Amino acid sequence: MKKLIDITDEDVIKVIDRIHILTENKVLSRNGLHGLSFEDSFRKYGSCYIEIEMISHDRVTDGYFTVESKCRLQFHHNSIWFAELDCYGDDSNYNKNHFFGYLKLQELGYELPDKPQW
Repeated sequence: MKKLIDITDEDVIKVIDRIHILTENKVLSRNGLHGLSFEDSFRKYGSCYIEIEMISHDRVTDGYFTVESKCRLQFHHNSIWFAELDCYGDDSNYNKNHFFGYLKLQELGYELPDKPQW
């Protein structure tokens, strides 16, 4: 089993692609708490996150309408949280397909906590 702390950017994109199938997704950053690195924060506080940018292009009408948003894949020792962010950077969690992301992590061979989201 693979450890979540060792997740690759490629696997992160596979997970987000499973949840958001109509967006172009890319990893922006890996972050920890209190200025710590992603790995050190997870080891010390049991919490860290990866920020992902999602871009949706209008390919049906005139092609000029583009929506950009962000989400976070937050790791905790006892859960995983797929946080959808609104345009102000606050949690909005409008998307209810998070369990698909959890299942994709399982499919990719990661050792996961019992709770997909708290």
